[in-house]
Formats: sequence, C-alpha cells, structure tokens
Amino acid sequence: MKELEAIVIKPEGKLYSKVVSNPAGFELIGTGAQGAVFKLSEDKCAKVYHHNYHKKAEAEVLRDAGDSPFFPTIFETGSNYIIMEYIKGPTLLEFLQKKQSIPPWITDQIIDLFKEMRRLKFTRWDANLRHLLVTKDERIKFIDHCHSRKKEVNEPKKLCKKIYKLGVLEEFAAQVKEKDRGMYDSWKSTIKKYLSHE
Repeated sequence: MKELEAIVIKPEGKLYSKVVSNPAGFELIGTGAQGAVFKLSEDKCAKVYHHNYHKKAEAEVLRDAGDSPFFPTIFETGSNYIIMEYIKGPTLLEFLQKKQSIPPWITDQIIDLFKEMRRLKFTRWDANLRHLLVTKDERIKFIDHCHSRKKEVNEPKKLCKKIYKLGVLEEFAAQVKEKDRGMYDSWKSTIKKYLSHE
C-alpha cells in the first residue's frame, strides 16, 4: 500500500516515535517505541515502523499466532508496515483502574495467554497492561510483539508490578493459585517480592 510506505516515522526518545510525514492523512491512534499506529477502517489499522527488523519480528509472531484468540489478525505486510485487526476497547490497565478489582475471567485469560506464549515459543514471559486490550465481548487481545522472541524475560515482572500498583495483586495471586497451581508456583517469587513491600 503506497500510502503507508510514504509515511515517515522517526524515534523520539526510548518510548515514543514521531510522525514526520503522513501524506494520506491517516488517523493517528497511537505511537510507541517502534513506530506509529493509524486507523484505516472500523476493523483495520496499520502499524508503521521506523526499522524494518521490528516489522519483520512482529509480523513473524502475528503470523505464527494466527490461530490464537489472543492476538490480532494480520492482513498484509509491506516494506515498513503491517495491516492488522483494529481492536476496540480499553487497555487492561484502564479497565482495572475503573474496576478496582480483578474479575476471575480476566485471570483465566491471563493464565491461558501465558500458556500461549509457551506454545508460540516466546522468550519474553511478561506482558505490560498497556499492551493488553479488553474487547466489548470480554476477550483479551495482546499487542506489540517486536521483542516477544528477542528479549529474555523469565518472570512476569511488569504484569505483577502494575497489578500490585493497582492494589489487586493479592486478589490476582489467590485466583491464579486456585485456578492453576503450577502457574502460581512459577510466579510465586515475583508475586511475593511485591507483596512483601506491604
């Protein structure tokens, strides 16, 4: 898609990117460390990257995860972009801030998501709550996968840290322990590190 290939993105600090040129005037819906996301229609968006290797890494993960309900569907890739499913809904961080508790169905899906990470051979065993979206039909979708098979992370540190800051880590830990003791045991040291601060 030539209109997407004409977009120019540059890094701006470690966490954000700047749109230098967007000739077609696509609606910008977000920026991050690797690029920017534009809404194309009610069911499609495009992530445009400033480095091709980030696009390749994310496209590989999304293609391999094509049969998983936790990841956006990929439709097309180009020299600097991926067209994928546009997911409507708040981030899990925003969702939990409003709820001030963690519903059991969220915990169920987080457990299943981490099992999917294992199946898909992720090396990054963590998830930022900003990268988990909650759909209107109560499904979690996991976005941003440039480093899912590049970084080595053996514990869900970011996940637990954010849930702790929201004040629901103890509730979450109890649910994980009840639903999947093996998963709880593998996360126990991380969970206890944050709860011991109280």
